[in-house]
Amino acid sequence: MVKISSPYSDAFKEAYWNWFKNHYEVNDNTKLSEIFIEGKYMLEKDFLLKDVIISDNTYIEISTMLKKADKSIIKSKYDFVDEYERFVSRDSDKESAKMNAVKLYKEIDIKVCPYCNLNDISYYKDVHGTKRGHLDHFYCKKDYPYLALSIYNLVPICSTCNSSFKGSKSTNIKNYIHPYFECFGDEGRFILIMGQAMNSLQEDTKKSSNTYIALRYGKNSYKVRNNNKLFHLAYDDEQGILGVYQQEIEYAVELLKKFRNYSPELIDSLYRTWKKLSSKEDIKKEDFENNIFDKRIPEEQMVNHRRAKLHSDLYKEYYEERYNS
Repeated sequence: MVKISSPYSDAFKEAYWNWFKNHYEVNDNTKLSEIFIEGKYMLEKDFLLKDVIISDNTYIEISTMLKKADKSIIKSKYDFVDEYERFVSRDSDKESAKMNAVKLYKEIDIKVCPYCNLNDISYYKDVHGTKRGHLDHFYCKKDYPYLALSIYNLVPICSTCNSSFKGSKSTNIKNYIHPYFECFGDEGRFILIMGQAMNSLQEDTKKSSNTYIALRYGKNSYKVRNNNKLFHLAYDDEQGILGVYQQEIEYAVELLKKFRNYSPELIDSLYRTWKKLSSKEDIKKEDFENNIFDKRIPEEQMVNHRRAKLHSDLYKEYYEERYNS
């Protein structure tokens, strides 16, 4: 839903490749086809294995021609799926390890799940244990074992999005938002719908307030709709989804009250009264609880701020566009 901008530095990609290269005893010129049992390579084009593992451009290109491949057609010495299990295991979580999931996670260094923009996935470690989110295989490792260790196929995700909603369901770049490359943007903007009954839900899941946080879909919202259906983010009567954002309804309603109570007309009135003491910007900062004018988080920073997309969308919808139109 929100984008992870520049997840990997060139230095990290080189370090990751050196670990991979030494572990599997390959070199910079090894081809992807070489990891398949003879006669079993089925992609339309061959790629350098190095590019498959660490190149974002190759990841995008190969995504257009992917085909499912059972582990049995991968040469035994290239069992990336088993190595991934070691990669994320507790035993590998050591500073001395040349490479592991924790080092990758710390490199990405984000605080909030990019799929929901609600749940904390920040990294923390002390002598008692480690806290972090999960890693999601955007293309599942069962069907695409040759991508099991490709860094652009490993996306930080919260346990709720990963275990409760996505699970083993298959995703692809053609039909779903990939957080390393895309975000909802204005193709999926949060809005509030009030006074409407949600007929397609079971009675025990309906809310008596009949007020919902929904998404206003844009013209090219096919991927956004699919992500909403997969992760159950916002109200969608057609798909029978209430959405996890319903838990933020009080926050959203309070935010709209602030937008309403502090209209530009009120700001002008306050400025005329206090113009000898305060500028308009000072009035905005002093009079808006929680400094709502300062919470329009830049898109590239939303992945580090809980509810940033919700706040930004509601501000655009119910303040900026309403009062500046």
